[in-house]
Amino acid sequence: MASLASLSRLPWSVVLSEVSDRTFVEQLEQAEPVDDVLVRRRGLIHIVDNDPAESVLPPRHLAVHLLNGRNGAKATGLAAMTRRLTMLQDLRKRSIKQLVFVIPGQFEIPEDFTDLWADGYRTSLAFVSDDPHAAEAIALWRSQNSAPLVDEIRLGAAEFADALRKEFLRGRDGSVAYIIRNEKGELRTVDGSGIDDPERPVLGSYDLIGVDALTPLLPADLSSTDVDQFFMDPTASWRPYAAGMVWERDAAAWGKVRGRLRLLDKEGPENNRIFYVKSQSGAGATTFLRDLAWRAAAEGYPTLVARKGMIPLNGLEVANFLGRLTSTDTLPSDHSRVYETPCVIVFDESHWEGRYLELLNFAREVERSGRRVCILVATGPFVGLDIMTERRFVELAYLSHEVTFQHALKLGQHLNRFLSPHGTDRSEAEWRAFIKNTTVEQSNGLASFWIVLSFWLGRQIDLGETIQSKIYAQFKSLAKDESIKHALLRIAAFSTVRTPLPENLLPPTEDWPIADKLEDLRRASGVLSLTRIVNDLDRSWALAHDLVGTLMLQGFFFDPGERQALGFEEAANPLHLRFLILKSVASLPELAKASLRLFAEEFAVSIFKIDPDHGHGTLVFLWKEVLEALDDMPRELRTTSRTFLHHTAISRRRIASNATTFMMSAEERAAILQRAVDDIRGALKLEAEFGDESDLNLFNSLAQALHDLAEAEEAAGRPQHRVLQTRAEAQEATRQAYTLNPDNSFVVETYARTLLSEGKTNPDRAATRALEVLTLVYSMMEKSGAEARLNALERLAERAFELLLEAGGSTSPDPQSEAGAIARALYELGGAGGSVRRLEDVPRENRARAASLLSIEALLGNVQAVKLRYMIAVIDNPNDFDLHIGLLQSLQESGPAFTPQMELELALLLFQKDRAHEGNRLFLRLRRMWRQRQHFVEVPDRLHWLLDPHGSQRRQVRARVSSNGDGRGFARVSDFQDIEVPFRPHEFSQEKLRPGSVFSAYVSFSHNGPFLRPLTSGWR
Repeated sequence: MASLASLSRLPWSVVLSEVSDRTFVEQLEQAEPVDDVLVRRRGLIHIVDNDPAESVLPPRHLAVHLLNGRNGAKATGLAAMTRRLTMLQDLRKRSIKQLVFVIPGQFEIPEDFTDLWADGYRTSLAFVSDDPHAAEAIALWRSQNSAPLVDEIRLGAAEFADALRKEFLRGRDGSVAYIIRNEKGELRTVDGSGIDDPERPVLGSYDLIGVDALTPLLPADLSSTDVDQFFMDPTASWRPYAAGMVWERDAAAWGKVRGRLRLLDKEGPENNRIFYVKSQSGAGATTFLRDLAWRAAAEGYPTLVARKGMIPLNGLEVANFLGRLTSTDTLPSDHSRVYETPCVIVFDESHWEGRYLELLNFAREVERSGRRVCILVATGPFVGLDIMTERRFVELAYLSHEVTFQHALKLGQHLNRFLSPHGTDRSEAEWRAFIKNTTVEQSNGLASFWIVLSFWLGRQIDLGETIQSKIYAQFKSLAKDESIKHALLRIAAFSTVRTPLPENLLPPTEDWPIADKLEDLRRASGVLSLTRIVNDLDRSWALAHDLVGTLMLQGFFFDPGERQALGFEEAANPLHLRFLILKSVASLPELAKASLRLFAEEFAVSIFKIDPDHGHGTLVFLWKEVLEALDDMPRELRTTSRTFLHHTAISRRRIASNATTFMMSAEERAAILQRAVDDIRGALKLEAEFGDESDLNLFNSLAQALHDLAEAEEAAGRPQHRVLQTRAEAQEATRQAYTLNPDNSFVVETYARTLLSEGKTNPDRAATRALEVLTLVYSMMEKSGAEARLNALERLAERAFELLLEAGGSTSPDPQSEAGAIARALYELGGAGGSVRRLEDVPRENRARAASLLSIEALLGNVQAVKLRYMIAVIDNPNDFDLHIGLLQSLQESGPAFTPQMELELALLLFQKDRAHEGNRLFLRLRRMWRQRQHFVEVPDRLHWLLDPHGSQRRQVRARVSSNGDGRGFARVSDFQDIEVPFRPHEFSQEKLRPGSVFSAYVSFSHNGPFLRPLTSGWR
C-alpha cells in the first residue's frame, strides 16, 4: 500500500483507483508541507469518493477518484454504478496525453476501459506489471482493439513507483529564485520557493522572471535555435532578451517605466500606474513589453508576466502574492519596518481586451492592498474612453509597421550580430531588397513589416512570394484529414481575435486524439507557427500571430472547392467565414462547463461584441447573425453569468441606439432595447461572485438602456403612460448607480441625462435640475482625463442651458428668487451663449458675481448652489479653509450629493485647521468605504501637504515613535492631539527608530490619510 500511495502522490492529471482500503486512503490524506516540490507541481491531494461533478475543487489539485468508494470493497447497486460511471466519464472529458495502468498481481485489463475504448476514447497507453503473462495479454488486446501506441513496463508497482519518483524529481527541486532590491538599491538573490499558494497558484498564470533568465549574454552565446525561436515566438525564451537582441523601438519608454518605479519607491502605492502600449496587430508589442519586463527584473524589481491564454481577474490573489514576494527583505531584529520593493506586472493585449474597466478594478485592488505596482499592458492602435478618462492609464508608446529605410538598415546591422555566428546573416543588398519589397506590400495595404521580417529571417518565405500563398500552402500540406482541417480552422479563427482555443474544444476524432495529431504536426507547421500553450491549469492552441490566422482564412475562402467540402459554402466573404467558424464553437455544449466560463464569456465581452464607438465594429454588417449566435450559446451560460448578460445587452443597446448605422423600424428598436433591459435585470437578480460585473456597472447600463427605450417607445408611438413609466424606471436605476458611486464619470453622465429628463417633464424643477447638471459638468471638468469627454460634457451643458431657457431663465428675472438667482449666476459663468468653460477660465469678477447670487437666502438650502459656491471658493480663495469647511459641512447630510470626493476633502481640511480628531474619524470611515466599493477620488494638489496658517509653506510637526507591533512605523503627532500617523524609517535615514524617539517631519496626505515625510522632501 505504501508504494501505491507513493505512486499516487506524483503529479498526475488524475488518479483512478480500484484500491480504496483504509490504509491507502489514510496515507494519501496525511498532511503535506506546502513547500514540497510535488505539492508545488500538482497542488494538494483531494480524495473523491462520490460524483466528481459534486466536488468543487481548487484550480490546482490532484484528484484521486476511489472507484469503489471508501469501504475497500467493490460495492454493487445503483449508487455505486453511478459513482463509477461518472468517474470514468470525468476521465473521458479530460485531455489526457498518456494513460498509465499500474496492475499489481495477476494482469488483467479493466473491462471498464475496454468499454471506453470501444466507445471511441483514444490516447496512448502504458501498462505496468511484473506478471510474466502480461505481454501476451497486451498483444491480444491490441490486435482486438486496434490500439497502435501501447507500451509495456515490466516492473512491479513498488519498483515502478520508486523509479518514476526518482526520475521525476531529478533536476526538479522546484526552487524559485529571483533578484530583489532593498531600500538602498542593493540587489540580492531570494529563494521564493514557498511563496505561492499550492492550490490557487499565481505562478500558474504568471511567469516570474528568475535569476537564470537575468544572466547577461553575448550575441555569440545564443544558439541557432534561440535565434530562430525568437523570430517565431518571442515568448519562447528569455535568452534573446538577456543578449540584447531586441531592437529598441522607443528609447524613452524604459526611462518612463524606471522613473515611475523610483517614484513608487519614494511615494507609495498612490502612484501606481497602468502604462499602455498602443500597437498595430503584429507590430511587436509582446516583444517590446517583455524587453521592458526583463530590464525591470534585472534592476531588482520583481516582475510577473501573464502567460498566454490566461484571463487574470483576481487582483486580491495577486496582491497577496506580491506581498509575500516582497516581504522577504525584512529586518531580522524587531521587525519595526517592512520595506516593500515596487513590482511590475505585464499583460498582453489578449488578457484585457474589452475588459479595461476590469483591469482598472484589478489595479485598484492591488493598490488598496498597499502593493506598489507598475502595470504594463498592450492595447490595439485605438483606445476607448474608459482608458483616456482615467488618470491611472498613461500612454507609454505607439508601435506600428511603418519603418523608414534608414531605420530598417540599422535594424539589419543590429540583427546580423546575432545571425552571423550561425552563418545566417543577410548582406546589405539582401536587406535593401527586402525593405524595398516590404515597402511595396505596405503601399498595397499589407501592414506587416515585423511579421514578414520574422518569416524572411527564418528563411520561410522568399522575396516576391506572398505571405498568404505561403501560409495557405502550409495549411494544405499539414491538413491531411478533415478533423485536422477543422481543428486548424478553429485555431486560426480564434487567433484572429487573439484568444487561444482550449484543447477540449477541438473537433472530435474517431481514430486518435486530435491534440496528439496536432502535436505531431507542430514542429512542421512552418509559417503557421502552431503553438500549444500549456500551464498548470489548462492547455490551449494558437497560431503565432493573428495576421497569420487572417491570411490562412482568406486563402481558405478563395478555395471554393475546399470550403464546400468542409461545409462553409454559405460564407459570403472572409470575415463571414471567420464568424461562421467562431459560431460553430460558440454553440458547443462544452461551454456550459465551469472551467470554460471565462472563455465562454469572451464571446459577449469581445469576440461577438458590437460596439462601434468603443472599437468593436468588425461584425456590424452581421449584427443579426451575431445576436442569434449569442442566443444559441448554452442556456446554462445565458442564465447564470452576469458578465455574459451585461455585455450582450451592451451590444443590443449600441445597435438599437445607432440609427445611422443600423437601419430598422422604431418598433424593432424598441424590441431590441426591451431585450437589453430584460437581460440586465436578469443579471442583477444573480448573486455576484468575485470577478463578476458589479452592481454599479449593471445599474448604469440599465439606466442608459431604459433612457434609450423611452425614446424608442415615443418614436414608435406607444402610449404616453408607457413612455413615462419607462422614464421613471430609468431615473430610479440612475439613482441606484449614483448612490453606489457618485464619482464615476460614466455614472455621472448618465445621472445628468436623467436630471435633464426630469426637468423637461416637470417645469417647476427645470431651473434646479439645470443647475445640478451644470454643477456636475463643472466638477467633471476639473478631473484628470476630462479632455477626452469634453464633447460629451459640452453637449450636456448645452442641453442644461436649453432647459433653463425653456423654463424662462434669462438675465432679467428677480435675482432674489430661486430660479432667477440660478439663471443670473449661470449667465455670469458664461451661459449666455449656451456654452460652458472650466470655472478657472471664467473671469474672476464673473465668478464673484455668480457666488454672490448663489448666496441669497432662498438658495442656502439648495445643495447644488452650495456645491457650485464651494467650487468657486476653491479657485478664488484657495487658502480660506474655514469657508471651505463651512460649505462642505452644510452638505454633509445631503445624501449622494455629498460625494466621497467631498468627504475626503473635508477630512483633509479638518487636519489643516487643527481638528485632527474629527478628520481622523472621517478617514476611518473612508478607509472602510474604499475596502467595500470602488471610488474615483484624488487628493487635490492644494491639500497634498499640511500647510502653515498662511497656506504658503509646509508646516513642521513633532512626532514621537510608538510601537504597535504590526510591522510598520507609527508615531504620535503632538500637533494632531497624539493621533498615530504612519511613516517609513528609511526615509529619515534610519534603519529603525526606537519607541519614544522624537523627530520633526512634514505631513503629506493620500486618500487613506496623513503620512509623515522627512524635512528634505521636495514639493510635488
